[in-house]
Amino acid sequence: MHLPTRAVIRETYRRLSSDFGDGDCQIDDVKIRAALAWPRMMVTSKSSSDIFEVVLSLFTGVISEQPASKGNASLAILLVMMTLRRNGFLLDLTNDDILKLFSSIAKGGMNEKSLIGFFQQKSIPL
Repeated sequence: MHLPTRAVIRETYRRLSSDFGDGDCQIDDVKIRAALAWPRMMVTSKSSSDIFEVVLSLFTGVISEQPASKGNASLAILLVMMTLRRNGFLLDLTNDDILKLFSSIAKGGMNEKSLIGFFQQKSIPL
């Protein structure tokens, strides 16, 4: 199972922020490390071989640790897409799907099980 490295996350964020014309955005390496800690432990200890549990951990890690000065939600969803792709799945999301996802999360309408289900439902095996 493959997870993004800190260097990949930093470069992804740099490109993401430059695409939106904001070159002043900063990313905290310590918080990236914290966001990656649980997913890495899941992979290295083999406590979870389910890619969807691992990407959920990565997603929630980025959302909760907020390593970037702004754009953490975009970074989180992009890292989920990249991680799934690297592990044999294409995450098929529209902008509307992403808006509904974050709206539901903000309203407290998503728990771990429903988020895993969302990622599974929207994933296509390659």
